[in-house]
Amino acid sequence: MLKEIIKLGRFQFALPVFMVFSCGALLALLAGESFYLARFVFGYLIFFSAQLSVQYGNEYFDYDADRMTIPTFFSGGSKVLRNNKNLRIFSKWISISLLIISIILSVLFVLIFEASIWMIILAILANLLGWFYSAPPLKFSYRGLGEITIMLIIGVILPAAGFVTFRDTLDKEIIIILIPLLLYTAMLSIAVEIPDYGADRFSGKRNLISVYGRKTGYLLLSIFSTAAFVYFITIAVLNMIYRFYRYDINFILLGLVSIPSLATSFYGSIVNPSERRKITSFINVIIFSLFFILLVFNVHLIILVL
Repeated sequence: MLKEIIKLGRFQFALPVFMVFSCGALLALLAGESFYLARFVFGYLIFFSAQLSVQYGNEYFDYDADRMTIPTFFSGGSKVLRNNKNLRIFSKWISISLLIISIILSVLFVLIFEASIWMIILAILANLLGWFYSAPPLKFSYRGLGEITIMLIIGVILPAAGFVTFRDTLDKEIIIILIPLLLYTAMLSIAVEIPDYGADRFSGKRNLISVYGRKTGYLLLSIFSTAAFVYFITIAVLNMIYRFYRYDINFILLGLVSIPSLATSFYGSIVNPSERRKITSFINVIIFSLFFILLVFNVHLIILVL
């Protein structure tokens, strides 16, 4: 039973969430803030709880849709509830409990560390967006708003939360990084939808892939990956000329490590994989290439901080 409950939480998403949060925290340290382990761990636990709440909630509310999917490592649900229907109500209530815990932790964080109220605001936004991603009455993922919701949570709220864990205000250093994070989060949201195209159409989910098809998804992956690559190179060139970015982030390096995702995206738009096995392999490469960018960026920031 415990094994199934853990599987419901889909903990494979914890590492990328941690890395996005860490990006924001490391940028705050680059801005001159001091590192406190307790503060970092406490801040992360707020959004780790929120992330688990989303996973358990999605398993409950997407039960009917996920019954028609073939799960992959990143999409299609865990399939635990299909074989353990007695856990379905448990999944809902553990999601609600984690949501409440996350918000309580954010309030305690502000009180204990005398931090900015932004932490509470971001925690509430993350939890509400995550809950209504699949929960009625809003059900964003069924109304064509799923991608935007994911972009806001992962591409904006998480790095911003990492930043305000140590610094009370947001500045241009974090804002400049949010743009490629938004682009890559858009890629992630599209990538996990591609394998579930048929099931999502049948269940009534309205997302970019279920409405416009896989070919459009492959094309969008190429557009977003190209935009991110061009953005990195443009910022690098402008910064060499005008020195408007006060930290020594190597945007050329970020451009180089984005090439695998760029090349894979172009491959997808040219080949348009249609067989299940090829689709799954393609999506896995795309997502792992995005994780690779995050990993290199985190390591790069750690080196700069040290």
